[in-house]
Amino acid sequence: MTPEEQFLEFIERSDKGEKIDPGQVEQTFNELKPVEPDQLVGYEWKGGTIKTGTVYEGFINILLKTVVDWAGKRFYSMDDVEPIMIYTKTGERKPYRGVGAAKLKRVLYQDIETTAMVYNSVPITDFFHYVNNDTVIGLMKTKPKTGDYFFYLIRLQPIEERNTSSL
Repeated sequence: MTPEEQFLEFIERSDKGEKIDPGQVEQTFNELKPVEPDQLVGYEWKGGTIKTGTVYEGFINILLKTVVDWAGKRFYSMDDVEPIMIYTKTGERKPYRGVGAAKLKRVLYQDIETTAMVYNSVPITDFFHYVNNDTVIGLMKTKPKTGDYFFYLIRLQPIEERNTSSL
């Protein structure tokens, strides 16, 4: 099974509530190809958790599902990212402003250049690896290190770049 096929299986199993060994998730993540920024930019993405059962994952899930109902991410441009999209009570997607905005950067992760999303106002970086044209896997890292959180994004509809001068 290829690393890409393995991650698609992880997504399927996680969506059914099954926990995946965090070491296996990390190993497979490191075997995947990097993501290019243009794969992310200009799209809305639906998000989900790769369930590993770690304490940090539990904390993130409490935040994302109790405080807000996490919907995914929105990438307008390299410098304009909505890092947390949420669902409203009516099911609409809207940005969650509690953590501010973010930007995309090319960075080294495990000696491989890939795309990362760096939050502007909190010490969080999400590293992305390629699964297929419509699916990427993310690894959230924080400073100080409190644990790893693996998630996936599935491409939804294209979006237009917005005028940031009015934000």
